[in-house]
Amino acid sequence: MHKELEEKFRDRWPLWFRDLYGDPKVTCMAWGFAHDDGWFDLVWGLCEAIEALGPDEDFKVEQVKEKFAGLMFYVSGGNEAIHELIWKVECQSHHICEVCGQPGSLRDDRRWIRTLCDYHAIHTPKFVPMGAEDEMTGSIRALIQHQKKMEDFLDRQEKEEK
Repeated sequence: MHKELEEKFRDRWPLWFRDLYGDPKVTCMAWGFAHDDGWFDLVWGLCEAIEALGPDEDFKVEQVKEKFAGLMFYVSGGNEAIHELIWKVECQSHHICEVCGQPGSLRDDRRWIRTLCDYHAIHTPKFVPMGAEDEMTGSIRALIQHQKKMEDFLDRQEKEEK
C-alpha cells in the first residue's frame, strides 16, 4: 500500500499502528502494509469496526499483508469478537480486487496467486517462469478448496443471523 495511505491508519489509530516503519528486528510492520491499495477501504472498515468493539489498551496491529490471495491482519490483544471480525474480513478479501477494490476473484494463472477484478487480471503481469505451473498446481487447488469452505461457512452463518 502506498505510504500516504498507511500513514492515515497511524494518524487515526496511533497506538494500534505504533510500530509502523519500526525496527525490522522487532516488528513486521517495519515494511508497512504488504498489499496493494485496493484493500484500503476494507482494512479501514475493519479498524473502525474493531474500534466500535472497544479493544483494550494493549491491542496492537502486528502485521497487515496479502497471503494466498487474501488479506492477513495479525494483531496482539483483542477479544474473541475482534478475532472473529478479523477472520470475516479476511474471508471477504477473497472477493475484492487487491489493486482497485472492485469485486474480484482468485486468479491462479500466475506465479503469485491474487484476488483481482477482470480488468487487473488482464493488466497485471503473471510472472510464471517455465515449469512453475506444475509446482504450484497442488497448492493452488488446496487454496481454492479452502476458500470455498470459508465461503460456505460465511453463507451458513449469514443465514443463521437472519
